[in-house]
Amino acid sequence: MESFYEFNDVDFDIDLLLDYQNKKIIESTNYSTIMQACEDCLQYSRMYGIVAEPGYGKSSTFEHFILKNKKNVHYIALKRAMSNKDFYNKILERSGWSNVYRTSKLYDIIESIGYHLAQLPGKHLLIIDEAGKLSHNQRLCLHDLRDAVKGNTGVILAGPNYFHTELLDQKSKQLQGIPELFRRIDMFVTLDPPSNNEKRELFRQNGFKNQLLINSASKSCEHLGDVYRTVENFAILAKRRKS
Repeated sequence: MESFYEFNDVDFDIDLLLDYQNKKIIESTNYSTIMQACEDCLQYSRMYGIVAEPGYGKSSTFEHFILKNKKNVHYIALKRAMSNKDFYNKILERSGWSNVYRTSKLYDIIESIGYHLAQLPGKHLLIIDEAGKLSHNQRLCLHDLRDAVKGNTGVILAGPNYFHTELLDQKSKQLQGIPELFRRIDMFVTLDPPSNNEKRELFRQNGFKNQLLINSASKSCEHLGDVYRTVENFAILAKRRKS
């Protein structure tokens, strides 16, 4: 909608709008659900799957939880190009250790993750985001990873709906390693699309003041990711006006 909007300064708190890169967080239903899931897995060494489509606020909420628990949360966002060893070496690195012997066997890398995490004081949480990009070979060893770290570390696997659907399909087909993985996942948490009220509140927190504009912009946004993108577009319009 910003393509045909005639920018008016009175519709915005310009300072807030131009601060769009400082991503605002609203305490939405999904935010509360994810924060509680992270807290449960951290405190009780649980393993949860979080199922959420892109733009539902999953990754930004993880960032907020990490800020509150910096020393105890180890986060990895999966990349499609990661090999099996790349993936597990990255987890080892996020746990605070480096595998100087890059040719180590995968079994040794996973055991090293468990060993090193066990040496750290307190409870820990491993978050594997973008889990929909896990290859079948990477999924095969997740139950071994869970067994290696369960003494003091919870695990969260977070991915979109198709990730959960694929796992269910692979479980029904009894594919190697998948039934064993399911036995170790304590719960799947499925997030709902953000409500219109939540989208409107996020626009307000980013400096939008005109209620008609807020309503119109919210209706054009499918999820929170669209809201952030729209805010950035309006911020660019504001910068043009100032230049």
